[in-house]
Amino acid sequence: MRKSDAGWVALAMVNHLGGKKLLALNSLFNGNLQAKLRADEAGLRRVHGIGHKIAASIGEIQGAPLNRLKRQLELWQDAGIHYAIIGESEYPAHMMRLPDPPAILFWRGIEDAIPSVNTPSIAIVGTRSPTPKVTEATERIA
Repeated sequence: MRKSDAGWVALAMVNHLGGKKLLALNSLFNGNLQAKLRADEAGLRRVHGIGHKIAASIGEIQGAPLNRLKRQLELWQDAGIHYAIIGESEYPAHMMRLPDPPAILFWRGIEDAIPSVNTPSIAIVGTRSPTPKVTEATERIA
């Protein structure tokens, strides 16, 4: 099942919750999204690397923030922005070889643009908050 629920996206976008920690959380809670979102701090901290700040961020996902993200996902879809969350079939298998793969990948354009393992590919990866100078340089490189 595609993890298209806004809760999965919100969880994957928590600062400092990389792919390894997200996969560990998924394993700990048997893939149950609601169990992860409702877990108390002690339960979340059973995953190595999750401390108070990450646990607090996960705890803040419910309610209004989740509703805002649902609306944002609709805007992204209208703008041609797609995503794949680690553990999904759409997530590039070769990314899993990284020491701590990103929890979520975003791209704009063709929905099934993520190449198979044997397809040569290139990606431009950057921060969510680039400076204007970095944005300009990235556009030139692309």
